[in-house]
Amino acid sequence: MNRSKPIALALLLLSFASLDASAAIIRFLASGTMNTTRFDPTLISAPANGTPWLVSVITNDLVPDIDPDPNAGSYYLLEGTMRVGSDEFNLTQFPVLTRLINVFNSTGGTTNKDRAYLQVFSDVSAPTIPSIGPNAIANFFVALESPDDQLVADDSLTGLIGLTVSDLCAGPPCSAVTGSRFGIQLFQPGVAGPFTVRGDLEFLSITVIPVPQALLLFGSALGILGWTGRKPMP
Repeated sequence: MNRSKPIALALLLLSFASLDASAAIIRFLASGTMNTTRFDPTLISAPANGTPWLVSVITNDLVPDIDPDPNAGSYYLLEGTMRVGSDEFNLTQFPVLTRLINVFNSTGGTTNKDRAYLQVFSDVSAPTIPSIGPNAIANFFVALESPDDQLVADDSLTGLIGLTVSDLCAGPPCSAVTGSRFGIQLFQPGVAGPFTVRGDLEFLSITVIPVPQALLLFGSALGILGWTGRKPMP
């Protein structure tokens, strides 16, 4: 059985058992512009310097933490879009088990800081970015890193609510050369990789939207079942 189906069936059962309870959507919205001055020179094409990017994704506070580490949380992202210039990608183009937000509550140190990564990994049927040539996407990510090891109090999703760019750097923007940034890892045909191209982080909003728990679980389950029922991309 596809590994996603047990997750979806469990969410369906929870939805019917939770008609009077409440939950919350957590929405992540981040945007900025590409800063391609820092990318591997062997990568033939990359988004032009100044190309706008946008990531808008949601999850919910019922999604379980799948990382057993008490200082690290890993949660599925349910829906959303990512845009680079004129190219837009729906989250459902990527396997449900590879679209995550990871939260790390560091134990301290100058190089081991609190951080969170919103990341979407592709598989062998990775989409490409048509506007910049035949580059297969290996990974989209938005990195949020604390300048003073005080980004989060624990490894929960709710600890990220309310964060803005000013919590991450002296900006806006947070420069692509700093810890908090946008990035795309690309594989280019005939060239070793992947190669990472980066963007400045100019805007960040992490908000919570209360919704009926049963509807949220039911919708999440249907979304996952819908993905598992799709044929693989050619």
